[in-house]
Amino acid sequence: RLDGHLEQVGRDPAAFPDLIATVWLHVTPSAAEASAVLADVLAPTLRRDPQELAARLPVGTPEHCIAVLSAYAEAGAQRMLLWPIRNPTTQLDVFAELVAPHIPR
Repeated sequence: RLDGHLEQVGRDPAAFPDLIATVWLHVTPSAAEASAVLADVLAPTLRRDPQELAARLPVGTPEHCIAVLSAYAEAGAQRMLLWPIRNPTTQLDVFAELVAPHIPR
């Protein structure tokens, strides 16, 4: 849909970086911790169902985060702005080590 809008205004869709902004992130090996972040932090803040959020956000195990972010990349997202929920420096370090190397570019 975005490509069509770009073409209508004379812009080349291939030259336009597809970006997803504000992707909440929390990488953890603990299913209980991931569930708590979704149910206690994100769901009330975003007023969304925790299960719906779990399917769309990289909140969970490294494998889950890889799967979610890979799906966005395969759908055409070229860049994502990640927003760690807790302990941002640690979360970005864990992301860089365990998740980022496995996402298609």
